[in-house]
Amino acid sequence: MDLRWLSCLPNETSALSKVDVGRYSFGRLRRNLETLRESPVGISDESRYLTNLARDYEHALQDPERFCRIENDPILRSVAPIAPPDAVTSVDYLQKVTARFLENANGGPLICISPSHGTTSPVLKACYSINPGMNIGVICVDAHADLYDSRIPPWKGNVFSRLLEEETISFLGIIGVPAFRRESIESTLSAHIAGRCLIYTEDVTDGEMSEIARRFCEAGVTHMYCSIDPDGLDTRSSFYTAMEYCAFTNLINAGIHDLNGLNSEGLTEAVDNILRPLNPFQGGRRNLFRIGQPGLSLETVSRRLNTFYSALRGHVLPFLDCNVPVVGDIVELGGPDYEGRTREAVITLAKSLLFSYSVAEGGDHLDQKGIVRR
Repeated sequence: MDLRWLSCLPNETSALSKVDVGRYSFGRLRRNLETLRESPVGISDESRYLTNLARDYEHALQDPERFCRIENDPILRSVAPIAPPDAVTSVDYLQKVTARFLENANGGPLICISPSHGTTSPVLKACYSINPGMNIGVICVDAHADLYDSRIPPWKGNVFSRLLEEETISFLGIIGVPAFRRESIESTLSAHIAGRCLIYTEDVTDGEMSEIARRFCEAGVTHMYCSIDPDGLDTRSSFYTAMEYCAFTNLINAGIHDLNGLNSEGLTEAVDNILRPLNPFQGGRRNLFRIGQPGLSLETVSRRLNTFYSALRGHVLPFLDCNVPVVGDIVELGGPDYEGRTREAVITLAKSLLFSYSVAEGGDHLDQKGIVRR
């Protein structure tokens, strides 16, 4: 298994930076929580959510600067990244450098890891440029569908809508999107895109995975790619902190703002800014309220992917057909990693991907928890 970092556009991620963490104060967080408890605002669902979150994470909040940072992890950082994290990048540059790597490198199956879902498009286009005969299907684990308006310039939020419209991929199956978001997404899709994708929630069943596989076959898919954004996981209960969308970000935000002396209206606005902070690059706001709850467990992801690939066994070739077989990517990684939990999740997901892609082996090699253990 070869994990390779791929850097992203500078404006493609707003994960917690060292500056964010450096501005955080545990004492300020405690004072802010006490202010909310003593205010009428404190009875709101959002304030109660922050209070409960701080209780659950209290042992992890004492000194977040001591957390390891996932992008500097020696296990995940490859000796020779496809594109170094500090590279000045563009979409075209990422596509060219990735294609060059895939054409010249000889090695085992490749899984890209990246701070942004925006790198998925250059990787897929690079593979397609090497072998235009591929008919690519994508299975995605994500709390967001990334099917926003394709008419605006490329960014991580319209990765898949653009890939579908440009015919780089033939079909898209997404699991892990919350039910409330799924309905709003499906209502805005054009008929052209809606007919070539299926979106399921964290309650996705084996039957629904088999339906995605059936639609892959109908679309004539010949090669598969799996893209995993860990914000579709149960990030709250599992304490996955090293990513852009996770519950932990709310607590850092709550320890940066100063709520002292604000009236009820000011407190309401401040809580909203904590849970829905401004996106410093793409504009608009990021909704972090109740992110990652319940979400998909690692066990569920492993089992559902195994069901999916088992249903396609004998119908679809497993890897993207380049000199280096490309399995997929794990994206939106960055920031402080508590107890290395996010790193371990990435490694477990990578092993599950490699197992599920295997045409030769069946699905009875999972352990009792449903996770691949080799």
